[in-house]
Amino acid sequence: MTTTSIQTLRDRSAEIGRELAAAAGPHERAAVAPTAEILRLQSSGIAALAVEPNAGGPGGTIADAAATALELARGDLAIGLLAAGHHAGIVGLRAAATERAVAAQIEIRTRGWLVAPAWPGALVPGGDLVDALVVPRGRDAEIVLSADPGLRRGAPVTAFGLRRLGIVPVDIETDGDAAGLDAVRSVLEAAALVGAGQASVDAATELTRVRTIPRPVPGVASATADPLSQVVLGAALGPFAAARALVFRAADRLDAQLDAGDVLGEDGARTLALAALEVAIAAALGQGRDVFEVVGTSGSGNAHGYDRLWRDARVFSLTRDAAARRQALGRAALVAA
Repeated sequence: MTTTSIQTLRDRSAEIGRELAAAAGPHERAAVAPTAEILRLQSSGIAALAVEPNAGGPGGTIADAAATALELARGDLAIGLLAAGHHAGIVGLRAAATERAVAAQIEIRTRGWLVAPAWPGALVPGGDLVDALVVPRGRDAEIVLSADPGLRRGAPVTAFGLRRLGIVPVDIETDGDAAGLDAVRSVLEAAALVGAGQASVDAATELTRVRTIPRPVPGVASATADPLSQVVLGAALGPFAAARALVFRAADRLDAQLDAGDVLGEDGARTLALAALEVAIAAALGQGRDVFEVVGTSGSGNAHGYDRLWRDARVFSLTRDAAARRQALGRAALVAA
């Protein structure tokens, strides 16, 4: 079997991200899920990106996974987060480094499953979006039941329209390892937020280009020449450059630990990952509030996606305990040698 190259999979993620962006408006107006795009995500091979070579995968790094989550989220943050969780689950299996973990990766790859992490703190998407949960060993459940709206093909349906989701155990039990898995999830979700936030700024820029002058200013004949628009849009770009740099610095740090067989998240790697998530959330929320001053109420029309991407980032931020994340960052600073 020929393994698709990592660069090809990264290119495909950018392509699917563009497809998601084009379809997002119609999907939202019709209140339907991007079913075709999710199935394409599975069939494209992107879902196998992080599967290790011993299991027949290309062995993509955490940084590669972050890049794909970022590109997918440029079109739809929810799908970017779905990919982030999926890759985090596979990294958890790789970190377990057991024969059973390799076998699980083979099964995930050959079945074309999408998985989600189910360790403490992880956001588990609806059962209609994933086929299996990757959970630390010690959880009692062997299967879970979830409502099935017909999105999945060939899903075994039980009574009352529910279907079974597989459980893929991970041989990780210690608090340190669990924190490491949380670090991987954090950095991949941060990458998705960066992608959605950058796309929101891009959408606001396009919206500004087609607007009339927002208010009479001497010597300013178009919105593109409006100093306020330029300053606000320019200010929105800096935080994302910082967030992106933090994401890939944290991903590289975690990759080095994964390659060395070390415990993930040690030596400040988890702190770096949490900092990346903190900065990504702040950038995504801040740019939306500030750029709204330029795009105005017309931004809510979603002609370019600005409002949708910002709104989704706001919703995501509510699913994460900011106080706990900030406390962990503060604790790390206070106890540092």
